[in-house]
Amino acid sequence: MNIYNTSHIGKMPLWLDDFRFIIDMFKPFMEQLAKAVAKTENMVLTGCTETISGGLSTVTAGYTLIAGELCYFRGGTIAIAPNEFAIFTINQTINHDGDRTFGDGTVHEDIYIIREAQLEKVDDHEQPEGYCSVSANGLSLFRQIYEPKFAKKTAFNKDFGTEVGQILPIGTHGVGDGILIYEGQDDGVNSVPVKTGFNKNFGVVAGTVAEGNHNHVGVYKPNFTENTAFNKDFGTVAGTVAEGGHQHDYTTAGAWQIATLNAGWDGYLSYRIHNRMLQFEGYVEASSGTSDVIFTLPINYRPILDRVRHIVQVVMSSSEMTVIIVRTNGDVTISHEINASTTLYMNFEIPLT
Repeated sequence: MNIYNTSHIGKMPLWLDDFRFIIDMFKPFMEQLAKAVAKTENMVLTGCTETISGGLSTVTAGYTLIAGELCYFRGGTIAIAPNEFAIFTINQTINHDGDRTFGDGTVHEDIYIIREAQLEKVDDHEQPEGYCSVSANGLSLFRQIYEPKFAKKTAFNKDFGTEVGQILPIGTHGVGDGILIYEGQDDGVNSVPVKTGFNKNFGVVAGTVAEGNHNHVGVYKPNFTENTAFNKDFGTVAGTVAEGGHQHDYTTAGAWQIATLNAGWDGYLSYRIHNRMLQFEGYVEASSGTSDVIFTLPINYRPILDRVRHIVQVVMSSSEMTVIIVRTNGDVTISHEINASTTLYMNFEIPLT
């Protein structure tokens, strides 16, 4: 909205253009605001309550929106017949209190222009453009919103009959007249039976329609409790499925996990994933007869191929190299027979992929 700045001091001159600017500043804004609230260009905004008595329509003062223009209504009364109704139109007059003699001697008598709403009587069949209506029964009609009045016929605005553009009355004409009768209607000669279920018999075979209480037993899959993601819950642990946007982080070093050693093995052994490598750290000790499987890795830590590494083995204070195999099933095994008091130093890493 524009601003007429009056904050300056020092005897500001006043021109006619100043008044034009002020009018242009407020008038379009107020009218657009009224149309936005009314959602139409013709509407009673406030007041204008109608009372009908003895053929007279009396309307109280109020504000109207007529063809998008804000107009004040002072209130008034108008005589209307049953087939007539009162409408609001715009009446323009001149207030001669505003007459001015200009500096060039010219007298202007159209300075104060008054535009107000007035009551006007119209016939029920007239459809004037740009008006706000007040009905003969005391209700606001706003007839410009609805379709024009027309003479309605019977049967979907079609006459009954047997010709093109007409509708055949039920049960009045039959096949003998060359007209297809409705199913189920008896023309005295022929009777067409109506079947159930969209003109199909109820049943459970092809060509029939199942009744509402029919249960299709054995057709569908057994009922079960469904989870997300192929009946698995989303997650990042064993037994879950990674969501579409998930990325497996192999670059950040994972936490060290303590190995659960099989029976017959002692010591301290830990493992973790770092840079797509499975790292081992620690030692294990065994006695004669101990299983060659030291421990089994969890699913998320298993390589896609069997991996072989040479490590240091100490038996009876004698050091030698031995082979460790990390298998795809997670078993971490030693490749030869285990001697009593065998110590394995498990400091190595293998690729997971």
